[in-house]
Amino acid sequence: MFSFNQGPQQHRRRVLGLAIAKWQQCFALPTLISLGLAAPAWARTGTQTPFATTNEPATWIGGTGTDQWNNQNNWQTQSGGHAVPLLLANFTNLATAANRSVRDQNNQSIGTLNFTAPSYVLSLENGNIFTVNATGFVINDPANRPIVNVGVVNGGTIKFTNASTGDVAKFVIASNGTLVHVGSLDDNRNDGRCDRQRRQDLCRQQRCH
Repeated sequence: MFSFNQGPQQHRRRVLGLAIAKWQQCFALPTLISLGLAAPAWARTGTQTPFATTNEPATWIGGTGTDQWNNQNNWQTQSGGHAVPLLLANFTNLATAANRSVRDQNNQSIGTLNFTAPSYVLSLENGNIFTVNATGFVINDPANRPIVNVGVVNGGTIKFTNASTGDVAKFVIASNGTLVHVGSLDDNRNDGRCDRQRRQDLCRQQRCH
């Protein structure tokens, strides 16, 4: 039997539901966080918890659908776990070519990047700084040289520190991208595509074109 009160009742329930949702956002979630409790499912769509990192060597396996450097599930550690490497990142032959795309949208640091397979593309994006602080790029065969896009998407910087180099990697530096070298730069060093003259330009301009 139809009730004339059904419409107003549904309206009151809707208004009450909106009020409860607003209260959850304004009061319940901050309270949970301040108590160190897990946020409810409705609140987990924002900033994600940082992924685990490791001092173990780790190999890029990709395949998560995000191609993000900072996703631990894109890496397999030497002991068989999953974590983002801090010291040694290996890039080997993968059956799926699409998994050889690697994107960094966060500030990252790595000691050594070891490439033993071709067709890798590393993209440094969103104005963040990618710091290479140990050996740098190690490429066992020129055929395996990766392409490193710096700042092509919303700017970005790759910074070499200490004795690190780009080996024979191919760097594509966008107009709002920067390649910085902090430390000694001698005639025996080869920073990617830059020859001696361009390395001298790099010292002056802090940018490789």
